[in-house]
Amino acid sequence: ARSVDPHSRAAVKVRLPWAKRPIDVGPVTGICELLEQLKHRGLDVHEILHPETRSPLADGDSVPFSVELAFSSVPEEHAGAGAAWLPKLPKGRESLPASMRQLGCRIALTEERAISWRQLQELGDFTKLLLGSARQLVDPHTKRRLRYEERGRPRRRDRTCPINMHTLNHHVLMPLTRPFRCSYVELVASCAQPAVVFMSHAWSTPFSQTLRLLKFYLTERSQLTDLGPLDDIRVWVCTFANCQHDLGGISGDLMDSPFVRAIQDRR
Repeated sequence: ARSVDPHSRAAVKVRLPWAKRPIDVGPVTGICELLEQLKHRGLDVHEILHPETRSPLADGDSVPFSVELAFSSVPEEHAGAGAAWLPKLPKGRESLPASMRQLGCRIALTEERAISWRQLQELGDFTKLLLGSARQLVDPHTKRRLRYEERGRPRRRDRTCPINMHTLNHHVLMPLTRPFRCSYVELVASCAQPAVVFMSHAWSTPFSQTLRLLKFYLTERSQLTDLGPLDDIRVWVCTFANCQHDLGGISGDLMDSPFVRAIQDRR
């Protein structure tokens, strides 16, 4: 991407998740000045990102002609703006659970991004509501319309399929977290959530089945070991713990990966 000459002043095009077209901000000569102008416009910006690499820009970096933003919070009237299905909900934005509207907190250590059963249940209930309202959501690969519940043996002419982790991530998790460029746990949590249980799973399994099997396991395990109230049991699940917008943290040495650290860190 072309950059602004550091010795000149030029406007920068800024992409906002709730605006159809970029807005012009400036003229500016550096990242710090751009950040100040964005804050002056009432935008609670966490990071300014390069439009191609999506990597954070720091003071001293050349300013691209266009940038993207990672927010700390968004105006309430634009909550959920990253999701194209928002108008399809029964009450629009009002149908979006409060925990999914704004960033909960930034959690630096991926191994401390376990999700509680209560948060998983809320996600399941919302996904069921969404698929009952936005009937045009389809699997991007098979083009079949998504439903919530799995069924028995597939029907010959069935043009639907149950939502799984792949399609849940594509249609729900990434749109909700896109304005903040965070993991799903960071969206819904208020503090770090160390794991009690580590879960390995197949992304192709229907999401409703994953929840049902996990609940069965936690209930049975609690009879052998005191894990506390079911709602508060925290499970480390890669889909919700890793930032799906930037998976660079899972490359490199296996023993230093968030998967291994989460297993070692279970409390």
